[in-house]
Amino acid sequence: MVCGHVIKAISYSLGVFVWLALAELAVRCLPAGFAPEVKARKCLEYRPGVGVVTIQPASTLVHISPLGCNSIRYNACGFRGPSRPLEKDSGEIRIAVLGDSYIEGREVRDDELSTTRIEQRMGRPVRVMNFGICGTGQAEQIPLYRNLVRRFKPDLVIVCVTLSNDFEDNVKELADNRDRNLLRMENGKLVEIPPSALVRFFCLPAVNPLTHLVTNSALFRLLQRPRVTRPSRKPAVPAPDPLAAFDTPACDNAKAVMSGGLLALRQLVESDGARILLMNASDCMTFLSWEDPAFTKKAEWMNRRYRWLALFARDHGFAHLDLRLALLDHFQLRKLRASDLHISNDGHWTPLAHSLVADAVADYLKGPLGKPLLPPPLVDRQSWNDMRR
Repeated sequence: MVCGHVIKAISYSLGVFVWLALAELAVRCLPAGFAPEVKARKCLEYRPGVGVVTIQPASTLVHISPLGCNSIRYNACGFRGPSRPLEKDSGEIRIAVLGDSYIEGREVRDDELSTTRIEQRMGRPVRVMNFGICGTGQAEQIPLYRNLVRRFKPDLVIVCVTLSNDFEDNVKELADNRDRNLLRMENGKLVEIPPSALVRFFCLPAVNPLTHLVTNSALFRLLQRPRVTRPSRKPAVPAPDPLAAFDTPACDNAKAVMSGGLLALRQLVESDGARILLMNASDCMTFLSWEDPAFTKKAEWMNRRYRWLALFARDHGFAHLDLRLALLDHFQLRKLRASDLHISNDGHWTPLAHSLVADAVADYLKGPLGKPLLPPPLVDRQSWNDMRR
C-alpha cells in the first residue's frame, strides 16, 4: 500500500518535471528577453561581514526604466564602477560615495553616472568609488563602511541622504524592507538590528533558490512579468502619506535614529583619519510644484525635511551640500522641466541631473581656491544657503 503511494508520488513528480522542462524549452524559443543568458538579477545576497545587499559581485543587471532598457555591470565588490585595489597608488586621493538608488543610478549608463562624472571633473589623482545600494539608508551604510568601505582607505566619504525615504528605511516600524539592517534608539544609544538568521541563510547565493531561478530559468522570468489586474469594485482607501507625518510624534523616533546614524557614521569615518561630507539628493516634488500646483503641498512637506537636515548639519558641524538648491538653479536659469532632471513616474535622476550633480559636487570640493578636498567653511556655505532661501 505504502509502496504504491510512493510510486504514484514519484510518477506525478516526474510528470510535473517533464511539463516544466517542456515549458522552459518553449519559453526559450520566444523572442529575446527571457533567455537565461540575460542575467536580470534582482535578488538579495548576504555577504558575511558586510550585510544584505541587492546584487551579486561581478554580475550584470538588466534594468528597465522609462528611459529604456539599460544593461549595468557591477564590479568585484558588487557596486557600480570599476574595481579598485585595496592599496592606493602614491599620491592618489580616494572619495567614497555612500547612498541609495540615487547614487547606484541603475537608470543611467556607467559613463553617465554621477560618481563617474565627479571623477572626470576632479581629474587625477582623485578616484571616486560608488557604494550606492538601492533601498538602503544609514542602517546599511554604517556596517557597509565599517566592514568594507574603510578597507579602501578613502580620504573623503560623501554620504548622500534621500530625505523622501531614508527616515523610514532606517527604523523597523516604518521600513518596507525588514530583511536588512535596521536601527533603533535604546536609552539614548543607537542599536543596530541585523537581519534574522533565517533571512541571512536564505540570502546566501549558494542557498537562495531565487538566485538560480532568475539566472537560469527563462520560464521563471516570464512568470515574474507584471500582470494586468482587474480594478477592484471596492472604493480605494487612500493610504496616509508619510511625508505629512514628519512633524508629528510618530516620526520623532525616526529623526532620532537618523541623527544617531549620521553621527555614528561620522565617528567611524573620522576615526580612520578621513573627512565626511553630508549631502542630500533632490526630489521631484520640488520641481513638479513649479509646473503643477497640485504638488505644492508635498513640496512643502519635503521642504520640512530639507530644513531639518540643514539645521542638523549646522548644529553638529557637518559640511553639507544641498543638491536640491544646486539643481534648482539650473532648473530656473535654463527653464528646464521636472522631467529633464527627474525621470517621469520614477523620480530618479536623469543623465542630465547626474551631470549637474557631478558639477555641484566637484565645485564644492574644489572650493574657492580650486584645491581638491577643501570645501568652503560650513558657516559660509550655511549662510549662502540661508540667503538663497
